[in-house]
Amino acid sequence: MQKFIEIVQRCGLQPSTPIMLAVSGGVDSISLCIMARQYFKKLFAVTIDHSLRPESFQEAQRVKQILANLHISHKIISCSWNAKVNLHKIQELARLQRYKLLSEECHKQNVQYLLTGHHLNDQIETFIFRLSCKSGIDGLSCMKTSQNIRLDFPPITLIRPMLFFQKAQLQELCHQHGIHWIEDPTNKSLMYKRNQIRQGLATLQDSAINISITSLAEKSIQSFQNTTSILRKRVANHIQDSCEINNDWIFISADLDKLLNEDDYVVRRTLSKLCQHVGGQTYPPLSKSVIQLHTELKRVLTGDIIDDNKELHVNNVAGCMIFCLKDSKRKYIDKYNGTSTIVVMICRQPQKFFMIPLLNNGNVWWDNRFLINCTSKNDGSDDSHSLYVRHMQFSDFSLINLSMNHSLQPKAHFRCRFGLPVIVNTKRQIISIPHFNYEDTSHFQSQNIKIYIQPYLKHKL
Repeated sequence: MQKFIEIVQRCGLQPSTPIMLAVSGGVDSISLCIMARQYFKKLFAVTIDHSLRPESFQEAQRVKQILANLHISHKIISCSWNAKVNLHKIQELARLQRYKLLSEECHKQNVQYLLTGHHLNDQIETFIFRLSCKSGIDGLSCMKTSQNIRLDFPPITLIRPMLFFQKAQLQELCHQHGIHWIEDPTNKSLMYKRNQIRQGLATLQDSAINISITSLAEKSIQSFQNTTSILRKRVANHIQDSCEINNDWIFISADLDKLLNEDDYVVRRTLSKLCQHVGGQTYPPLSKSVIQLHTELKRVLTGDIIDDNKELHVNNVAGCMIFCLKDSKRKYIDKYNGTSTIVVMICRQPQKFFMIPLLNNGNVWWDNRFLINCTSKNDGSDDSHSLYVRHMQFSDFSLINLSMNHSLQPKAHFRCRFGLPVIVNTKRQIISIPHFNYEDTSHFQSQNIKIYIQPYLKHKL
């Protein structure tokens, strides 16, 4: 119990901190409830019924009874699935759905911290699984004790306080409290690679080989986490030294010579981080695409292939457009290296024309990059006054030029505009272009419209 308290306190949690517990009914999450009940005063527990097995509803009811005996408030949330769901990816889809529902419930309960029961055995399985998939340093760092999750607004903090406990210790804790946990039969299915690893390790339980594997994996994970931390700092320093970040429009400008003036591995991690950030992506781009981008940028730097009056499109990576241009007049960035005049810009790739409805007096997380809040007189009963958001198109530029105050605009190439939001009505008429202060005055006044917009990305640099 003392180890549990030390871990949660290192994460900044106090007994009075409101906590959400993710409880499946397995030995790990039940043990989490037992320990959390002894430390925290405000607990809420949620069980996600994935509705993938006939017995899942009864199991969720059993969990409810267990938590009632522990005096923990509990809620069951059931998933609904499309008939065309891909069964080969069902575990990954279920995980995404689970965290989405848990995040939504945290917001409803006004709780920032979500605790899960992932334990040391899970960590070892994750390491071996990712090793078999040829993961890089980040993947082999495995699960963190604490991390922010941005599935909605505001973000929640995921805490895994059981990562330093072995499964056998958790089983013993449940036995001591006379609690029978639930065994998920799908954990024994050899259809999934992770289960194959789990059962392989189980056959070696208590053997010298298993102890050796566990010890080696623990040390390797810690080593990879330390290495990742060092690289993360180097990348952060390199971004600060070589790049100019526009946080309002969400694009990056950099002196190409300065950006490439680092070890190849650091440059590639930097490019990956920048593209993931600007593109609003959940995961970093594939290593193959980043290596190709790096190679093409080096070719641009060493060859005389850019005209003064024309940008050179280099590649599209992770939803981003990357292009270079000669900036002889140095109007795009300030951080130039010596006499270099080649600037590389990373902005959102132009998107297809589709409209996302805005909620009246509610937040919409648009394009994984902007949070938009809209209020108006329309209570939703009149569709003719409904508002939508879409990406900027080239045809919108004429309205921008009419309303633009050039002195207030950033050092941005026109292609950086394609990642910006445009507010339209049901007839696709433009009502507002917030980043250029353009408004259809008559429409705003008649409906008493107010629009608030702020950058809100999946990952911070």
